[in-house]
Amino acid sequence: MSEPKTLRETRAEARAEARAKRADRRAEAARLAAAGDVDAALRQLRALEGNDELEVAWARTDGSLVLGRRTDAPERSRIAALREARASAAPLPLERLLEALFGIAAAYDGMERRGDAMEILREASDAVEALPAIDAARIPFLIDLGGAWAAAGATSRGRAALAEAEPLVPQALVIDRPGLLARLASAWRKIPDAPAARRLDQEALAAAAAMTISRPRALAVAAICRQWGTDGVTLDAPTRARLDALLAGLKEPW
Repeated sequence: MSEPKTLRETRAEARAEARAKRADRRAEAARLAAAGDVDAALRQLRALEGNDELEVAWARTDGSLVLGRRTDAPERSRIAALREARASAAPLPLERLLEALFGIAAAYDGMERRGDAMEILREASDAVEALPAIDAARIPFLIDLGGAWAAAGATSRGRAALAEAEPLVPQALVIDRPGLLARLASAWRKIPDAPAARRLDQEALAAAAAMTISRPRALAVAAICRQWGTDGVTLDAPTRARLDALLAGLKEPW
């Protein structure tokens, strides 16, 4: 005769069964969406409503956002999916919440529903503002917020968010500062504000050069160069010379 299951084992089995059912619903939603039936796919995701576990909330949010981005779907269905994504994102942690809100805003903007996009971005801005004013954790969120405002046509709001982020950089860990400055420069390029971007590019290199240990300095320079590559930046001669000097200076202590 088999041993009776413990309460822990019973609960574990119940959680595994629930996860499998959720996965089945997500798979069915994906199948229906691929077949062009966005409304039926959305009904599958709505069946998960009421479960605010983070994994479930993100599955509903992400799945609904995918449906809302489908340019081949009727606008009515896309709007319903984006509203579902917004509602299901409510219990998510800040990073995931903002990822969802920026995606929803971009989808609305792509549908030329600028007012809806602005409303979502105001919600995102309020979420960021809830963080302590001098918290360096605000920096990446402000960078993304600035880019989102600019993409939605609210350039002045985008500038304000980026200007708010820059003074917080000294609060960040030394090892993180070059990458944050490079991301800020990238965001200013998209405003666009070429002088601000060039200034921050040089500050990023200076922050990397100030590191006394070669390995983190090399990683920081690599992060800056990757950002330049992503943005398609053409380097001038002085910047190339500065990079060559940094490369030549990579030695012990590593």
